[in-house]
Amino acid sequence: MALDPKLSEALAILTEARSLYWQRDRDTPWTRDESLERALADAWAAVTAKVDQQELVVPVSGPPQCNVGAPTPVLVAGVEGTSVAYDRQDSERCLLTFRNVDSVLFGGSNDEALNGHRLWGRGLEPYAFQEVINSAWIAQRERENSVHDYHRGGWHARLRHFIYTFHDETFECIAADFVVDDRDNASPTAMAALSM
Repeated sequence: MALDPKLSEALAILTEARSLYWQRDRDTPWTRDESLERALADAWAAVTAKVDQQELVVPVSGPPQCNVGAPTPVLVAGVEGTSVAYDRQDSERCLLTFRNVDSVLFGGSNDEALNGHRLWGRGLEPYAFQEVINSAWIAQRERENSVHDYHRGGWHARLRHFIYTFHDETFECIAADFVVDDRDNASPTAMAALSM
């Protein structure tokens, strides 16, 4: 699916704003930077203006294409973090590690039932790593969390809804970002998933 050039530009600006926000959060946690938060909110507003408040699934570059026949994904989720190991097209294993994770779904729609997924017709593709813009799942999680005394709104601007559609299952994750094959910083459990 080819993206509108204006949407692509708005997504690039949002990606940069998110990167700056989370870098500051890693460097000085529990502090606020009003200028970064304003830039993030403005970048998010520019993206939502392009998608008419509808969910839209767009491709994400970075992770290698999975083996479409038998990618054998393994999910590792716990206090150490969240990672998915899978077979690439060349049969080597790849490790995707997600940072600042809120929620994870794994299982569900396989490639033969993907057209029954609620995001089918909104850009969802088989065997692809993608992001859901204007995610209803992020909105739901933010509503659920809003009862917390220290809740901070703006989850759509800070967090991303990733989806990887494998042959026999679908992986979905709400997280800040991801890294590919960062084996030096991977947990021992995630490293073990590479050999599964």
